[in-house]
Amino acid sequence: MSKHPPTLTEAKSQAKKLRASLAAQDMHVTHAKALETVAQLHGFRDWNAFHAAHQNRPPDGWVPNGRVEGYYLSKPFQATVLASKMLSLDDYLERHPAE
Repeated sequence: MSKHPPTLTEAKSQAKKLRASLAAQDMHVTHAKALETVAQLHGFRDWNAFHAAHQNRPPDGWVPNGRVEGYYLSKPFQATVLASKMLSLDDYLERHPAE
């Protein structure tokens, strides 16, 4: 297994590049096969195992002192993350009850 496996976004990008590279050599593979190959290159059994290992990680940048940016009320912002906590489905449903 890679010491520092790529993020899901990076792995998907690697799969897309792999697919394009193989297509340029007239070797066509499905996107699913490219994802499987990238996962195996990083030491995972398959894409499902790779994805599961990343599900419990916070999104890129969402770690203490991480920098994030985006838009709020149509205005760009940049911020430093002070703390973050992944919510479970139960936490979410408690905060957003069905109407």
